[in-house]
Amino acid sequence: MARAKTDPTRNDDAAPKASSNWRLIVEDVFPQWRDRLGSSSEAADAVYGLLCDPETRSQIQHRSASGEVTPGTPQYPDAEFWRYRLSLEPDPDGGADHLAVDYPDSIYLPDGHWEGFVRRLDVERHERLYPGLAASPPAPSKELASPYQKPGPKPDFEKWAKTEAKCYELMDEHGDFTPDDPDWDCQARLEEALMNFWQETWKHEPGASTLREKLPEWLLTWRRRKTGGA
Repeated sequence: MARAKTDPTRNDDAAPKASSNWRLIVEDVFPQWRDRLGSSSEAADAVYGLLCDPETRSQIQHRSASGEVTPGTPQYPDAEFWRYRLSLEPDPDGGADHLAVDYPDSIYLPDGHWEGFVRRLDVERHERLYPGLAASPPAPSKELASPYQKPGPKPDFEKWAKTEAKCYELMDEHGDFTPDDPDWDCQARLEEALMNFWQETWKHEPGASTLREKLPEWLLTWRRRKTGGA
């Protein structure tokens, strides 16, 4: 497996082990997002979107069994590095699914393990973009809740109908996702565009999990139309 390229001119932040500017991807970001979203697959998709975002800065380093970082690390992989390296794997003991990363050169460095880091500010930016990832606000006090409160608003079908139409419009404009186009290389690009559409049109954003539930059906419909299957 090819070694990730190291850029000696990069100096984004201090080394991960000595800095609070970095967060561990698998041991920190993924389980936190999984708990907030209530879904391992949605959390894995969110981490994939984060790492494939061109604005995200990540690091990997190899740590020996004794805790020492291998000379020559950290390395600074780009979106292309992460694109095919993440997979969601079930826990053999029946616990929560975990995110696995196919780090490079593991066969050549068996003593220890690879660690992946992402900048804290990139995580926070992604959480602002997709509110479902952010820490949930405290639940309202039961003492303040009124038994006569009106039920919440019904789902706005008109907004979702317009969102579906916008989805098809964007897919017609950009075509299907391709690794050759950094601006349209994965579903996260479409999600971001639709989030922006909501913000510009209605001054708020939909739930990220709700949007992701709808996208597979919309994308399937669009692809069938393009191939004459519908």
